[in-house]
Amino acid sequence: MAGGAGGLGVSDDWLLALAEAGVAAPNVQAEVAAALHDDLQIEECLKARRGVVIYRASLRGRRLIVKQGVPNAAEVLQEMRAARLRMAGGPNDVVAPVVAVNDILVMDEAPGQPMQLALDDLGPGDTRNARMARVGDWALSYTGGNYDTGVFGKTYWFRKRSEEIAKARVAEEMRGALQNVMAWLERHAERIAGAPVTKGTVHGDLTPMNLHLDDKDILWGFDVGTGPRMPIARDLARFMVTWARSSNLPDGLGLEEAMALARPVLRDDELTTLLPFFLGEQIAGRLAEQMPDGVRARRIQQMAVTLMETYP
Repeated sequence: MAGGAGGLGVSDDWLLALAEAGVAAPNVQAEVAAALHDDLQIEECLKARRGVVIYRASLRGRRLIVKQGVPNAAEVLQEMRAARLRMAGGPNDVVAPVVAVNDILVMDEAPGQPMQLALDDLGPGDTRNARMARVGDWALSYTGGNYDTGVFGKTYWFRKRSEEIAKARVAEEMRGALQNVMAWLERHAERIAGAPVTKGTVHGDLTPMNLHLDDKDILWGFDVGTGPRMPIARDLARFMVTWARSSNLPDGLGLEEAMALARPVLRDDELTTLLPFFLGEQIAGRLAEQMPDGVRARRIQQMAVTLMETYP
């Protein structure tokens, strides 16, 4: 990664990346402290991957996250502030941003536990479905009620995913499953062309690790994006596929949970049109990047089978 404090270049080797992040930490700390005119202290590096480094820090007892490698950090800070105003006073929120300087974004550390753990702690059934519905309610709250209904075009999202896959280094063992999903995706896009699609302001990277549930039952979001209004079904599908890939679900995909997630947000007809399409689109993206060995590879392949068998 070019730019930012210390000119940190994050290697593909995660151990080297962590070492580089440690070396760069004093420069990052000094840059943020100068912007704040206060004595921020970086305590540890939590993650260094794909050009992004995340540190835990403190400022006079306040627990903070320092994220380096955010090229539009100032825009993200403004979006976080706007989201907090949209969502104020309810059970859904966004962590408070503190400062943005160059490619560094500083924010409060999210309280509670990641939604990945909050969901996995519960077995299948009404209680977990209710918790999944909380995520859908968070997504709806994030729009601030500013959403509308458009029309689904059959080519845009299929073409976008196809172009991304063409640039990916797909493991040979995953190609067959990926080709099957892409063929299904193209057929499904044809079937639902012209279907209503709910669009609004979305998180952009809604995953179980980017939402925390605290002991007061408040759901906290972070790592929000600044993109244009998008189909809300796509953000929900991203959450669902990310969660399913890391969880042991009987059908591989968790379709019951997916419906619980989407019902607070989407129109009834979108549950069988847009949501399956974007589940497939997200599964295709995971297949394209997944290494062929291990539990996650088997889970993502089972997701694809379940989706195509349920919506032939």
